[in-house]
Amino acid sequence: MKKLIALMVVCSSFMFGISSSSAAPVVIKISNPVTENSTWYKGLLKFKEIIEEKTSGKYEVQIYNSDQLTAGNQTQALEMIQMGATDFDCRGMVIHTVLDDRFTVVNMPFILPDLETVDKILSGSGKEALFQFASENGLHPLALGESGYRQITSGPKAIRVPADMKNLKVRIPSMPMFFDLFEILGANPTTINMSEVFTALQQGVIDAHENPLDVSRSYKINEVQKYITLWNAVYDPILFCCSEQFWARLSDEEKTLFQNASYEALNYHKQLVRS
Repeated sequence: MKKLIALMVVCSSFMFGISSSSAAPVVIKISNPVTENSTWYKGLLKFKEIIEEKTSGKYEVQIYNSDQLTAGNQTQALEMIQMGATDFDCRGMVIHTVLDDRFTVVNMPFILPDLETVDKILSGSGKEALFQFASENGLHPLALGESGYRQITSGPKAIRVPADMKNLKVRIPSMPMFFDLFEILGANPTTINMSEVFTALQQGVIDAHENPLDVSRSYKINEVQKYITLWNAVYDPILFCCSEQFWARLSDEEKTLFQNASYEALNYHKQLVRS
């Protein structure tokens, strides 16, 4: 009888072990607006690698580039992370201004004139303020990355002086400050989903667009634009965050793991941007 009980214990333990190891992983969805050609994506791959390795496959990280889940609509992507429909989100601070005008402060023209100033401000009180804004808007901030300085690409002509902007149809983000800036320069600013910009430039619907170099390369804008103007007017950091719903489900140990993975992945991304 004892041998039979012992055998049953061994069998049940074996079966339990199989059940545990074969359990389906918890799927994590990350949304971001750029393509797989971007350093953003490489940073997110680093995050995926760390999380899946450190949790022994408990979590499966799925990365959705070019805002696939919202057909390129960045505002809807932010709404999804607020609702918990996606778990993580990675995008430039410019887009977060649709949630809260206070995010605009970091994107004001020439307020961060060089990377030395960027590192000084955004490693201290500036970062704390941005994280506070994010928390007050239903997001759990984890780390800052670097989209970089936003530059202007153009097709019809090079932009060398402000007068060259006159009547130029320029794609900008949907943000009042950008409309004011480009209208002052005499341009005709407009907003188009980033997923549609390549075709719009190719067909002459717009003449120019502005974005950090990494984003422009990611969408192969160089194939339809002849010129680029490096004016370093607006610096755009990246906010990597998760939904409050996802964060609340984690244990304290997991929270530490996800926080550290976020720092490591976004720092890796920033090194790629600056290399």
